[in-house]
Amino acid sequence: MKYLIAASLVLYFNIALAQNEKSFVLKGIIKNGNGKKVWLKKSGLYSNLLIDSIILNDTGAFVLKVKTDEESFYKLTWGSEDNEKIEFINDGSNISIEGDASNTKSFIIQGSQAISNLITLSTLLQEKDILYDSINIVKTNLSESDADKEAKNNYTQQLKIIIKEKRDILFKYYTSTQSPKLQFCILIYAFYNMPSESMSFNYIDSLLNESLKKYSEDGELKFLKSALAQTKEKPAMKKRWIGEPFPSLSLPDKNGNMINISNFRGKYVLIYFWSGWCASCLKDNVYLIKAVKKFQKKDFNIIGISFGTNKREWTKTIAKVKLVGIQIREPKEFIFSKIGEILGGDDAPSNFLLNPNGTIIALNLYGENLETKLKEVLN
Repeated sequence: MKYLIAASLVLYFNIALAQNEKSFVLKGIIKNGNGKKVWLKKSGLYSNLLIDSIILNDTGAFVLKVKTDEESFYKLTWGSEDNEKIEFINDGSNISIEGDASNTKSFIIQGSQAISNLITLSTLLQEKDILYDSINIVKTNLSESDADKEAKNNYTQQLKIIIKEKRDILFKYYTSTQSPKLQFCILIYAFYNMPSESMSFNYIDSLLNESLKKYSEDGELKFLKSALAQTKEKPAMKKRWIGEPFPSLSLPDKNGNMINISNFRGKYVLIYFWSGWCASCLKDNVYLIKAVKKFQKKDFNIIGISFGTNKREWTKTIAKVKLVGIQIREPKEFIFSKIGEILGGDDAPSNFLLNPNGTIIALNLYGENLETKLKEVLN
């Protein structure tokens, strides 16, 4: 579920009220949570607005009645107000959440058709991404010999088929839902993850316009429209950054130590953005691993910046994918973060190559282009 909800906020994602409803009831049982305090917050554009809180009874049960006239993103936390636990969206008048406090994956959310669709959609996309990655790794390891050219072409066609299948899945779920928040999740995923030849900027924008015809007051959809407009108005934005210093930035690592980008002056630094829900952000890790092995003895560092992922999921993803380099975390989604604001809505995933003076000398180096550029500046 986090695969799209974190993606959607701009983001690690029960969806809203019927049009004429003014409240919903949230019931839950959090096993092994008796005596703990539970917080309910609006997330997304509401930036963790506290809605209500309650102490769990001896059985871990609770009931909250929430007054609202709109569909919104919510998250339920317990034990500590800052913990991110269960994320959902309210599209029913009665929503129930049940699971064990020690295992967030054990939780079952009922009362929302939209959240059920979101979970299914996430699973389908993950399956396609796993297949895509496995084929792409085999293709990447092929040589440039004539003998391997035919195999490479075959793998390229297989990858194109997978991308088309993903596009069809996204369109099917987009057209079948009446939830503006689920539509937002789908559109933001398409914007950040789908190649332009499959789902172009104008195509995504046209779908967004259709959503806004039905849900003209939805905050996330309006924000996305504004972000797309800014991106469209700045086609030369990426070129503008070359030759300029990378913005001053200080974020925590997994031990809570603040890492300041400016402290790496004197070395070449590759900074790359990623998020747990953003599959394409992680696909080039195989090239990053090669870069570390090849250039680790040079004055060269890699820094990964994660957006919109809670600390627990962040550390799990780092270990699972075996991400290389120094890893730091921005809790907010890219489009809501200070760095996203400074960069003016630049597309994620992105990476920046800095020279020893902290000046940006290259952008969005992917695949073999990354190794070629590093050879050029480091040898």
